Amino acid sequence: MDAKETLLTPEQVANILNLHILTVYNYIRKGRLGAVRLGRTYRILPSDLELFVEMNRVKSILCMKRDDD
Repeated sequence: MDAKETLLTPEQVANILNLHILTVYNYIRKGRLGAVRLGRTYRILPSDLELFVEMNRVKSILCMKRDDD
C-alpha cells in the first residue's frame, strides 16, 4: 500500500459510485470489491475501487467491432 493512498469507508465508496451502502457491503462479502477488515469495519483501497470499476466496465458495441477488425 502506498503511504499516500487513503483508505475509503464503505459509505464513501457508496457515495462515489452512487450506490446504496448495503450494495457496497454485499460486493465486499461476495469478493467482488476488495477490502481490508479492521476490527468490525471495512476499508477500501482506492486502487481496489479503480479495479472494481474497470472490471465492471461495459464495452460498447462500437468498441467491440473495432477490436474485431
